[in-house]
Amino acid sequence: IIRKGKAIDKINSARMKILQREEELERLIYSGQHTLNIILDDVRVGDTIEYSFSRIGSNPVYQDLFAFKHSLSWSVPVGAFQLRVLWEKPKPLHHKVTRSKLRVQQTKTATGMEYRLTDHNIAALAEEDNTPGWYIPWGEISFSELESWDEVVKWGTGLYQDAWQSNEELDQIAADIESSGDSDIQKISKALRFVQDEIRYLGIELGENSHRPSPAYETLQRRYGDCKDKTVLFITLLKKLGINAHPALVNTELEDALTEHLPSTQAFNHVITLVEHQSRRWWLDPTRTYQFGSIDSIHQPDFGTALVLKPGNRQLQDMDSMNRRHGININDHFILSKDTSKPITFTSSSVYMGWNAERQRNRIAGIGQTKLQKEYVEFFQYYYPDIFSSQNLIMQDDEQFNQLKISEQYQIPNFWYNDKDNQRFTADFYPNGLSSYLDVPSEPARKDPLYLTYPHRLDQTILIEFETDNWSFDNQNFKEDNPFFTFRYKATFAASDKVLKLHYHYQTKTDSIPAEGYKEYREALKRVQDYLGYGIYQNYPADADDG
Repeated sequence: IIRKGKAIDKINSARMKILQREEELERLIYSGQHTLNIILDDVRVGDTIEYSFSRIGSNPVYQDLFAFKHSLSWSVPVGAFQLRVLWEKPKPLHHKVTRSKLRVQQTKTATGMEYRLTDHNIAALAEEDNTPGWYIPWGEISFSELESWDEVVKWGTGLYQDAWQSNEELDQIAADIESSGDSDIQKISKALRFVQDEIRYLGIELGENSHRPSPAYETLQRRYGDCKDKTVLFITLLKKLGINAHPALVNTELEDALTEHLPSTQAFNHVITLVEHQSRRWWLDPTRTYQFGSIDSIHQPDFGTALVLKPGNRQLQDMDSMNRRHGININDHFILSKDTSKPITFTSSSVYMGWNAERQRNRIAGIGQTKLQKEYVEFFQYYYPDIFSSQNLIMQDDEQFNQLKISEQYQIPNFWYNDKDNQRFTADFYPNGLSSYLDVPSEPARKDPLYLTYPHRLDQTILIEFETDNWSFDNQNFKEDNPFFTFRYKATFAASDKVLKLHYHYQTKTDSIPAEGYKEYREALKRVQDYLGYGIYQNYPADADDG
């Protein structure tokens, strides 16, 4: 401690304890990392705490290939910053500064090179809410001794070369799939489903296990593994089926921004599988769950770019996943009786496709059908306070086409609002499945990009069926199309059927709104607001009592 210019050594009185916190335990990942917790006594206002430590050695899985990065700006102000790297290997050390005007000072030493960065009075940098995961506002310096991505490929393929080991049980599983008589696409789908469903996710990432996969037969025997273990097991099955596949390293946070970084062994945090067959390719993730149906109907992850561990590959590849089968179709049906005092019947069915179906299955497995129904009722109570469920949820899961349908049925007492001032009853209808995506943000401007759910498509149809034929409505059409999303609204009235139909469509075109496009996006949302609700009314009967 530095107090009024005097140094006070606290090393002997400090209480030190090594903790194994396992901060990713809830994600079923054990890293084995330790934290040294230090509690100092007699720390006073105005004191400066000065400390230093040494960390010797590195994970042997990196094979002494050096990579390092450090922030150059923070969410708090920093008085002074200095970074010094001493490099004594004969090969050059590559470095890159991003989102900062600082320059690295390079000086020759007796044994190599010195790289130094210094800065003073660094202002705090605030990040706005709801930014996309790939967005990093902070300045950063990175170092790597690797010059190209093909060097990373050589390192990665070496880790996997001894992993494609089978046993009798694994051979039999492949033989059973092969003898099924299915098409090749169905066989790939069965192999993927086996690894996803039968091998639970658990990562014991201690030492070299952080990046080196277990042999395929070991993962099968213990019935658990992390992303690289499940990928190896899946590819081993495919190899036995005559299907070509390779591990693909991705960064789930950086996505396309990975191309801005130096080639490095530490640039990735996840492994998936690239399957190539008959001039087609699929990006498949054996760690995902509740992916039912053919590989042509399930969600394929798109992390922007991937490094495929394939001999001869020299660069990152665009993933360009074709996730056409996704979205939600909602069909609401209101049956309005002549008597405004009676409860009305309301049914709603939602069909989830692709990744929407997978996420919904996961949610149901986590909270259960009873709680889900309670949440649905509470959701509709915002619009219709007296609503109650008149039957249990009906689930219909089409595993072949990866679609999940959930049907609901309600009764709504006091549906009509008694507008005594205007001598009439009124009612309102809302596209509540998609309206939350069209809320106008409160802040008038932004300096950071704004996150959008992508890919996302939602269609909602509201059918209003009348008992009497004394209703009349004008047909309406509206479309909002901009670089960020498409919104369509259409109202049609079929007098012969006594049915008013309201249809709404929303689809995103991008995963984020750039700061310079935020004002345009916000104005587009404002233009949509008048079409996110539909009101009807009927006048009091001529002989109605004013009471």
